[in-house]
Amino acid sequence: MDKLLILEETDTDAGIAYLSEGPGAPAITLIVSWSTANDASRGMHRIMLCGAWQIVAEGRTLTIIGQGNTVFISGEEATAVFISTWEMDDPYAVSLFEQVAHRHGYFLLLPAVNKIPGPGAPVPCYLV
Repeated sequence: MDKLLILEETDTDAGIAYLSEGPGAPAITLIVSWSTANDASRGMHRIMLCGAWQIVAEGRTLTIIGQGNTVFISGEEATAVFISTWEMDDPYAVSLFEQVAHRHGYFLLLPAVNKIPGPGAPVPCYLV
């Protein structure tokens, strides 16, 4: 019997940017802001467990869904599913995010703490 881990993020803000310079450019970037550095570290760990992503864009609502396999110390396997949803200010930005991400086949996820970008390069999230 397969185990399923649901890894839903709560209490995060998100913004959308188009990266034109730097690693991975050009690409659409989702900047996810956690309230503390510990929350950001835990959230990014959960995100990195997922290797395949889907985007659901409906009006001002953006949802990202990630899936991946993980192995516990005991040797048991589980399917990790990450789900997070945000209400954005601009429905055009949500639509642009979806279109550009599908055109490139991935989007970049950049962690932030209290809306200040965190250290490290953006993480590529490949679409299925």
